[in-house]
Amino acid sequence: MSGLDRIVVGIADGSESMAALTWAVTEAARAKARLTLVHAFQWMVPAYMVDSPRFAALDAVESERLSRDSATEAAQELLERAMEVVLHRDRDAVVDIVAAEGHPVTVLREEAMNVDLLVVGSRGRGLLGRVLLGSVSSGIAGVPTCPVVVVRALHRQHDDNPPIVVGVDGSRASDAALRFAFESARRDSAFLRVLHGRRHNRRLGADRETTDAEEERRWLAEMVEPLASEYDDVTYTVDTVDGKAALALTDASAHARLVVVGTRGDKHLPSLRLGSVSQGVLHHAWCPVAIVPAPQTDD
Repeated sequence: MSGLDRIVVGIADGSESMAALTWAVTEAARAKARLTLVHAFQWMVPAYMVDSPRFAALDAVESERLSRDSATEAAQELLERAMEVVLHRDRDAVVDIVAAEGHPVTVLREEAMNVDLLVVGSRGRGLLGRVLLGSVSSGIAGVPTCPVVVVRALHRQHDDNPPIVVGVDGSRASDAALRFAFESARRDSAFLRVLHGRRHNRRLGADRETTDAEEERRWLAEMVEPLASEYDDVTYTVDTVDGKAALALTDASAHARLVVVGTRGDKHLPSLRLGSVSQGVLHHAWCPVAIVPAPQTDD
């Protein structure tokens, strides 16, 4: 990720959307990026209108127009309120609003085709501490077209300067996530923690429970060093943990400002969803989660 010029934020009526908007405004201010607020709506005729004598007297074309106009007006009002929130927090922000008819997942994926970052909200946590993603956030994060940040409503960070945490395993998706994390750490003046779960070391063998410690350190140093040299103003550390990476990343998220994980995001196989690590982190992390797709190839 060479820079952050345009951020798209999915806007809906709820606290999770406000949390996503607040996070995106802060990030846009740091990056001097343009914000685009997008609300997708699907109109339908309310039952009370169908049963009213006035509506019954209208022909099909006119009734459809009234329903669509009403939905469009409501979407526009929601976006204008969201823009007021943005300008209240950052009066210098550059903001566009887009009200589009269609399913939210489809609309947001289309809007994210040529942007640097898409931000959406989750629903918060259930009784067992599990994040309730909802169909929109899970649908978008499943096969992202650009990095996607999912922000949980009511997230509270008590540390003064919490780190950014990134999970690495040697895959192409991991490489993309690592670059995204270094770029984010530079932009936010944040400490970066590179976390590796030893059971997920693809280069050294995914089926091997343990590896030689010296070989492990050498492999990690070779992987991180090029980006550490490029982002020489970022302070970082590399940690290895035995066991499942998803659990380690979830634990680390309790004291992080952002957790970054990679995903394949295969454009040729849209049925492929998030892997076990990214899926686990997305569902259980205590802080915002960035899902970074691997660069696509033409083959």
